[in-house]
Amino acid sequence: MRNRLKRDLSMRPLQPIPQCVDCLISMARDVIALANAENPSLIEEAGRISRDILADAADNGTSSPQIANRILREIRHLTGIEDPYADFKSREMAQARKIFSQLKHHAAENLRSHAKLAALGNSLDFFHNPVQALAELQSAKLEDRFDRVADTGTDGAGIDWDHVSKNFLDLFASADLIISKGMANFETLYPKSFCVPGFYLFKVKCEPIQNYIQAPVNSCMALWKDGN
Repeated sequence: MRNRLKRDLSMRPLQPIPQCVDCLISMARDVIALANAENPSLIEEAGRISRDILADAADNGTSSPQIANRILREIRHLTGIEDPYADFKSREMAQARKIFSQLKHHAAENLRSHAKLAALGNSLDFFHNPVQALAELQSAKLEDRFDRVADTGTDGAGIDWDHVSKNFLDLFASADLIISKGMANFETLYPKSFCVPGFYLFKVKCEPIQNYIQAPVNSCMALWKDGN
């Protein structure tokens, strides 16, 4: 796992490029399919909405996770289905627990090994492949492991700064260290400036992120960023 980046990376924005557009349009089609929307006009409307959101995002520097969140909210409204991924999440969380029960016996009791295992978990990704969906945070029974578990107050991937709750912002502001897991969290956290250091665990899943951090696709990353 790599553990360093050039310091000037934090000054570069993470903005969508043509590959991101193709991926987001594909995601919209997958969501419609999962919602059992076989109506051609509904599929076309979802495509139009997605293209409009992408066109708007091109003018204001919106990140890929923010665009994905807007598209997913519009499709939920269009189909009336709150979570098209619900069935996959349930089944794949069971699969993830089974895989973890087998892998944990091969992991050494040190930070590096646990970081690798955490980053490997991001190989399961319902945005990248809906058949490999992971469950949301509150269904992972983290409440049994930590004194306090809270969500961001929003339904989006990554940190959707325009919609997060005041409770989340207060918790974030009081933290001594930010530990971020997953590529969407990296995309929405790393380019920003914070007073406290951050530790980022994720798997590189696409060419835009590969180019941004100069690391191969499918590599697992553990990155440290000092606070400002």
